[in-house]
Amino acid sequence: MPQLNARTAPHRTPVRILVAEDEPFIRHAIAEELRTLGVFVIEAATACEAWDYFTGGGQADLVFTDHQMPGEMTGAELAVRINSLYPSLKIILTSGSVKAQDWSGPVLRKPYLPGKTATGLVELALRSRPNGTER
Repeated sequence: MPQLNARTAPHRTPVRILVAEDEPFIRHAIAEELRTLGVFVIEAATACEAWDYFTGGGQADLVFTDHQMPGEMTGAELAVRINSLYPSLKIILTSGSVKAQDWSGPVLRKPYLPGKTATGLVELALRSRPNGTER
């Protein structure tokens, strides 16, 4: 399988992925792997920061959010809110434990391999983009 590079993929703008993770080491690891693939990464330390990004007009091709974070909102609550505004936006929740009633979408169990996960996130983001259009 050829190496995926978001810079050379057939689209107009770099893939944009929002990473919401309260643990700096984990957030930095996945963000750096994504950047290596040419992704424009938006980092948020809380679900509220991520929500503020979207309500402020920010855009992304995919959201990768931890479930258990400090603050007023969990990652699952963030996912539900974003999904209500942008139903076609891909959202992947990551957690060591998440209840089925919290989020019905995809969940990646922790721990995960940052390199392999980053490649999968970029592939999913590229597949979800409408042909020839920007989000």
